[in-house]
Amino acid sequence: MRKAIFGVMIGALVFATAAWAAQQNNTFKYRSTAQYKGHPSKAKPKNLTYTGILDVGTEEGTQPNTAALTELFIAKQLKTNGSKFKGCPPSDIDGKGTITPRCKKAQLGNGKANALFGAPGGSTSLPQNLDVLVFNGPKGKSLLLALTGGALGQSYRVIPGKIKKLKGKFGFKVGFKIPKELQGQLGSQIALTHFNVKVKTKKQVKVKGKKASWFQITSCPKSHKLPVKAITHFNDDAGNPGSTKTSKSTMKCHG
Repeated sequence: MRKAIFGVMIGALVFATAAWAAQQNNTFKYRSTAQYKGHPSKAKPKNLTYTGILDVGTEEGTQPNTAALTELFIAKQLKTNGSKFKGCPPSDIDGKGTITPRCKKAQLGNGKANALFGAPGGSTSLPQNLDVLVFNGPKGKSLLLALTGGALGQSYRVIPGKIKKLKGKFGFKVGFKIPKELQGQLGSQIALTHFNVKVKTKKQVKVKGKKASWFQITSCPKSHKLPVKAITHFNDDAGNPGSTKTSKSTMKCHG
């Protein structure tokens, strides 16, 4: 019944929205913060809480295009201990209404997200407020974002973020691939417009005899700033591959 009612609402919304353009003037911004205590070094890295904040919109303030992939680039001064943590298979969460015991052991943090249901360029889209849980993926090779709430109800939908090592000022990147179910449902498109998510220090494991969180920082440059970069890959109005947008900023550090 819930899906049927929601389907009627979306159908009426899309029918009433006549703002389909060749391509939206999408906007994209990503910023992050690092919280830790003490003076980091490679010999004595410090446990770190990482907060990522993402905002997607349009210059006109309407619904943006959907995005198939968002890549977050992490400064080389930050390291991950994911391989030492318990891992959670996406199949344990995706489409489920509860978190399994082994995935509870792999939870790293949480946050909030927002989405718009409707049509790209539409000004009458249905806003959705979502809850986010963060998990360590199998063998620490990915980060998983599990979304629930709003039109998703009590079921979780997982956004897998594959981790890939890099060289240069960024040590690795996390590529969050948005599943089709979170790009559109019931004939309407879903634009994920905002994330505010923390990977916390609360859960720790032993690394070389010392307690370590998933994220750690090994140094801070004299500028007390670390590079931050993100790229999102938008679809066009029809849901096919479209343009990309890059966001660059810095993150404060100390020590």
